[in-house]
Amino acid sequence: MRRALVTTSLFALAVVLVVALASLFTYTRVRSALEDEFARRVEWVAAAGAAEVQPHQVRLLSALGPGAFATSDSLLLALSGVRRSSQAARVFLLDPRGILLFDSTGDSLVGRPVVLTAREQAARTVALMGAPAHGDLRGSAGRRALVGFAPVRDTGTSAPGPVIAVLAVEASAEFLGVLPGIARLLASVALFASLAVLLLAALFVRRAASQAALEASLARAENLASVGELAATLAHEVRNPLGVIQGAAQRLSRHYQGPEAELFDYIQVEVDRLARTVRRYLDFARPSAPGEGGDLGAALSATLGLLEREAEGKHLTFVREGLAADAGAGTPAAARVRLGGEELKQILFNLVRNALEALPEGGTIRVGWAARAGGYELWVADDGPGMSADLARRARRPFVTTRAQGTGLGLAIVDRLVREAGGRFDLETAPGKGTTCRLCLPGAARGG
Repeated sequence: MRRALVTTSLFALAVVLVVALASLFTYTRVRSALEDEFARRVEWVAAAGAAEVQPHQVRLLSALGPGAFATSDSLLLALSGVRRSSQAARVFLLDPRGILLFDSTGDSLVGRPVVLTAREQAARTVALMGAPAHGDLRGSAGRRALVGFAPVRDTGTSAPGPVIAVLAVEASAEFLGVLPGIARLLASVALFASLAVLLLAALFVRRAASQAALEASLARAENLASVGELAATLAHEVRNPLGVIQGAAQRLSRHYQGPEAELFDYIQVEVDRLARTVRRYLDFARPSAPGEGGDLGAALSATLGLLEREAEGKHLTFVREGLAADAGAGTPAAARVRLGGEELKQILFNLVRNALEALPEGGTIRVGWAARAGGYELWVADDGPGMSADLARRARRPFVTTRAQGTGLGLAIVDRLVREAGGRFDLETAPGKGTTCRLCLPGAARGG
């Protein structure tokens, strides 16, 4: 299950990363395509404007300088159509040395060198060589603009004449206004795709967890079936010989007058122990039959009375708490739960016996119950050595025990009976802090 979770998580993260990179790549390609198309259009506008410039106008502007007003007006009139059709922000004319000959925005800078970026200087050089070119996008007064350059040739000869000037067109990059919308759209698509992938991953993990739980349940059912077969075999193969051995030992002990007569008592004790072991296997394998609700007070009194002499022999003390203390003092405390009386006694016997075996040199065992919403809470606590976290996690599994003669079925039987009744079994323990077995049992239905 853990491997499936890690694999699914890594796969989901990889898909999310791919989606994010694909969105970024798409945005970059769209932006680059828009910029390239814009640059070609600016170059085309600059070339169209350069075709409108007459060589004699360039020569007059170069010769007369800023005072050539008539020439400037005629040139502005010739370029106005180009400016309007392209919505250019500025059109200006440069001589081969980079001196400003004409500027559509005014004459204040005419006759001076124009300040250009390195990329624009390179584009102007390309235009002087006879080919249109463009600079780079640059920001100015909160907007971005691009300058395109085109050569102005002398048309006095039949062949293409030399380049006598360069016409520059500055256009505002208004197209960039659509890029934030495209970015938001791609981000939304990437977000929804990522959420869909994560949702599918969560559903896959949930399904894998359900499958793992089902497999665990099937494995448990198979174990129970195996235990049932084993218990049936033990009951058939062991109970009859045990009865014969026990009966023979009892008859021989009545007539035996020789030494070491206590050996017959040992036979009786060991036969009883083996019979209890067989009974535990049978109890674990046999499904509990639904019956009438049992009384916690009666079951607890019977269990403690059965184990009281053993507790006194180990110098142990039973302390009743909650409603159990009231019942022990003579106050009626009926607490009927959705478990039969025999099942309750079996649960309490296993829990109290485990507490007795955890305290071989004396101590205190606290038992009690309290009313809770919809049922009762029952607890059995000891101040023994406690259990490690790993042992506590495995304690309710069948055949897990720390005692040489234990079967490892006591807590497993308790857990099965409580779950079949719709309750919950919690184990609270830590090394050196004792162990508390806490059961939440649903109340019995009225009339049960």
